[in-house]
Amino acid sequence: MKNSREILTSLHTSHIDHNHSSDYTFQTELLTNDSNWNRKVLTNLRNELSTCEEFLFSVAFITEGGLTTLANQMKETVNRNVNGKILTSSYLEFNDPKTFRKLLSYPNIEVRVYDEKPLHSKGYIFAKKDHYNLILGSSNLTQTALTQNNEWNIKLSSLNSGRIVKDSLEEFYRSWNNATVLTDEWITEYEKSYIKPTLDVKLNKPGHIIPNTMQTEALRNLENLRDKQKNKALLISSTGTGKTYLSAFDVKNAKPKRMLFVVHREQIAKDALESFKRIMPEKSYGLISGSCSDYNKDYIFTTIQSLSRDNTLNKFSKEHFDYIVIDEAHHSAAKSYLKIINYFTPNFLLGMTATPERSDNYDIFEIFDYNLAYEIRLNDALEENMLCPFHYFGVNDLTLNNESIDEFSDFNLLTDDQRVQHIIENTEYYGYSGSRLMGLIFVSRNEEAEILSKKLNLQGLNTIALSGKNSQWEREAAIEELTSETGKLDYIITVDIFNEGIDIPEVNQIVMLRPTQSAIIFVQQLGRGLRKFPNKDYVVIIDFIGNYKNNFFIPIALSGDKSYNKDTIKEFLIEGNSKLPGASTMDFDQISKERIYKAVNQENFSTMRHLKEQYSLLKNRLGKIPTLVDFINHDSIDPLVIFKNPSFNTYNDFLQKIDKNYKSNISTYENQFLSMITLEFLNGMRLDEIVLLESLINNQSITHKQFKLMFPNEAVRESLYHLFNLSFFVANDIKKYGIISPIVFTENSISFNSDLQNSLEYNNEFKNQFLDIIEFSKKRNKLKYSDTLVSSNMVLYEKYTKKEMCRLFNWHTDEKGVIYGYRFKYNTFPIYVTYHKKEDISDSIKYNDGFISPSSFAWQTKNRRTLESNEVLQLQEAMDMNIPAQLFVQKEDTEKGVFYYLGEMDPVAFEQTTIIDGNNELPIVNIEFELRTPVREDIYDFIVNN
Repeated sequence: MKNSREILTSLHTSHIDHNHSSDYTFQTELLTNDSNWNRKVLTNLRNELSTCEEFLFSVAFITEGGLTTLANQMKETVNRNVNGKILTSSYLEFNDPKTFRKLLSYPNIEVRVYDEKPLHSKGYIFAKKDHYNLILGSSNLTQTALTQNNEWNIKLSSLNSGRIVKDSLEEFYRSWNNATVLTDEWITEYEKSYIKPTLDVKLNKPGHIIPNTMQTEALRNLENLRDKQKNKALLISSTGTGKTYLSAFDVKNAKPKRMLFVVHREQIAKDALESFKRIMPEKSYGLISGSCSDYNKDYIFTTIQSLSRDNTLNKFSKEHFDYIVIDEAHHSAAKSYLKIINYFTPNFLLGMTATPERSDNYDIFEIFDYNLAYEIRLNDALEENMLCPFHYFGVNDLTLNNESIDEFSDFNLLTDDQRVQHIIENTEYYGYSGSRLMGLIFVSRNEEAEILSKKLNLQGLNTIALSGKNSQWEREAAIEELTSETGKLDYIITVDIFNEGIDIPEVNQIVMLRPTQSAIIFVQQLGRGLRKFPNKDYVVIIDFIGNYKNNFFIPIALSGDKSYNKDTIKEFLIEGNSKLPGASTMDFDQISKERIYKAVNQENFSTMRHLKEQYSLLKNRLGKIPTLVDFINHDSIDPLVIFKNPSFNTYNDFLQKIDKNYKSNISTYENQFLSMITLEFLNGMRLDEIVLLESLINNQSITHKQFKLMFPNEAVRESLYHLFNLSFFVANDIKKYGIISPIVFTENSISFNSDLQNSLEYNNEFKNQFLDIIEFSKKRNKLKYSDTLVSSNMVLYEKYTKKEMCRLFNWHTDEKGVIYGYRFKYNTFPIYVTYHKKEDISDSIKYNDGFISPSSFAWQTKNRRTLESNEVLQLQEAMDMNIPAQLFVQKEDTEKGVFYYLGEMDPVAFEQTTIIDGNNELPIVNIEFELRTPVREDIYDFIVNN
């Protein structure tokens, strides 16, 4: 029995020698929550639920948040007819009646409550075909235990006949048989004595609020700026992270006699005034807005609309205020804001915003003299537990009459009765935190909001549609009706009037029913639910994902990654749940994930318009022309995306085209050399080339003895020789790179050619760009390729082209054009597979390649091959020499020749068979391989599922 062998060898690895090779899917593993390593216990529970044939949980404590994190997997078990049993308790009355009712709602799960004595067990048992996986340890079924707390759990595998399975099942059923069946009647009785725990919320008293860790660092930076005689600063702080309090703390530190706080809505001005009062109750406070005209107070809070009127502004001298705060400072480029900023001359001007990026190319940073005091982005705030955790669900939007919802859908389709029912079913299923639903729904059009509101109301919900035509009073009345204890509204439906400048901390569910056209707007709308509020443990985000062109913005927004590197975006799609900080989670159904994957593949992030926009954002932030290293240091677009545009072979090419202030003095040959090291080595896949280049810059030349000491591997030395005398490259590349060998290998030494030596000595711009490429490559190597496998120069699950494979395997020439599906050369045997093949390819090349399991791969040679064919014999010979095959897989042809590296594998079985070509049968050889490292589960699922 195969699994018996695998479990036995995995025990050797787990308990005797960790270096022993075995299938890690069966290894005993310590499961923890560790943000530094992107680990969450939840990930393992989700994986087990998705693949089990039955599950048994024995957990003392369960929260609705814990169940919510497993919502999609629970739904899948229903669809797969997988049954489960959950044993829990009423110990300490920890479990909420609402949680018990949620448990009762699952049609495939039996639930019992054990009260004979206190239940402390935390065990999860998953039945597979011929074995069990068990997770035993400290994690209850709560959102923090599964995602954030310091937990220790052991995951182990055992055959059905194993002692640990026998004992675990006996113990489970011993308690199960003595437990009470969960029923509606039992919950009703439980509710009578249940006392809901309340958070110990201390009212803020004047002078008793202290800055959190991130605010403390920001305040220190602001003080340092003033010490350097700077009189302006910009603070970037995500929604809900306490920008107003932070500004109040800084005003307290700066001790201005008179202060002005400028906002764009009256209610925000009133809220900010109250916040300042809590920090500095001794000051006099005034409001200028509408009917309020408190001109003679120490600290004045006002709306931009009121203050920008001449009759208001002229009541103050230019020097009247010592300190001015501009809230939502990304609006500072507007005439009304500039009018105020240009009029007053305070000692210090502070701008605050969550989103400084603007698509109109206006430089907000310039207004504040490029003094960035601090930046608290969404993921930073989640990591620091400053925000309420969110559970995001990407849900496939409805397909009606074979027509998918997209940005061009007919209006009637968006409000079709079936879609309305689809919305209700999902919003009810994913639920909300707390005793009452308080939700926001974002749609594309005002008319859609109105009709949707009417249809939802007919279905028993209580909703209202708001738009820009509603007055401020109407909006505030609706919010009060949504959030007050006596309020009856379930949802406010709107287009975008709640994107910013409004605080509704009580919101516990957000529904997105519109295409994501911007990562900024997505985060703004997500942020409406992220403010903390008593007894709100999390906010549920339900995103109905249609067949939208811009779906790629979703992973960009959730990750906060602005590299626009397609591989990075896909990586987040595959493993993003583990990468989300804190207790927050994300989960896509399969169709939604494929739609986003398709959108990423189809989008061109290297257009001139997009590159110019991203370049301008970074230049505006820095106040200078960025270097390549600046892009990586400031989390901007990945320069590799720039060079996907065929117009740019070097950064010099890009700057000449994109920036009118850049004047180049780089010669044609210098640019050709820069194009070689940019296009070939900037990616940082290995550092050998960079080490040699840097050594020659520093020393002008090295001896062959030094060369050998630097690169003791002869194959690497030969590879470097063929690269830098250009013999590795095909003719088109040689022409592009300048024909002349950049590095000269003489009998006595190794050095740059005389032209490059001269350029390095006399052209500082060329030298600086050269050094910039080297520095960027080293940084990128450290970030992405530090886990290189010594035997192959490859990193598991990174993506490589055939050309890159040739270089990293030290082949003497680029043979991408003749590798096809596989090639044996230089004691390496790379195999290339397109996993999901096109339907229209010839039957004779529809090779039946695919995974048998994460550790086994079935592969076919080319047709017209037998067990005596040369490459089959070569593979057998390689096996005898312990030379592994190397597996490269692309999910489908849209990957355009970029393959995941899935590691080394050894052939274990050869079978002569045939493949059909029309009416003919052609000989072919089936080969089963065993992977030396089984494919990681999330990568495996991503590749295998179509």
